[in-house]
Amino acid sequence: SVGKIQVNPVADASVDERRPDTNFGYRPVLEVDGNFSKQVFMKFNIGSIIGKQILTAELNLRVANFARANQNIRFVDNSNWKEEEITYNNRPATGEIFGKINATSSQFGRWMKVKLDASAIPTVDKNLSIEIESPDKQAFHLFSRDSNFRPQLTVEYVK
Repeated sequence: SVGKIQVNPVADASVDERRPDTNFGYRPVLEVDGNFSKQVFMKFNIGSIIGKQILTAELNLRVANFARANQNIRFVDNSNWKEEEITYNNRPATGEIFGKINATSSQFGRWMKVKLDASAIPTVDKNLSIEIESPDKQAFHLFSRDSNFRPQLTVEYVK
């Protein structure tokens, strides 16, 4: 049979190369920008599905600006980062791309669903950390867990 979890981030923050030692945790809006090297980090607790086979995975995000940008979603190799401590200079290394966001200006203020490569999601750790980055020179803003429009990860798995 199929099980399903829906989880909000346990941590999220933006980092900014122009302010490399500044922490941007606890802000209601997260910013990604390829022009100014801003990235977003999110951490989800998926401890209830450790060792399970993932069937589908989807990220649900509320867009907070008139974005016309493509974003990459990458694995983060280390989930030991903390929302109140992460900066550009101490951000963890990232891994493979396992999802892409194709934002249009018509999605401003709307929820968007982003399919993730379910087969690539590791279920060996209780936390799954991701990074959202822009290969374009465009800004993409999304609401954080510290807003009324919290991001959500939905995973279907084999029970």
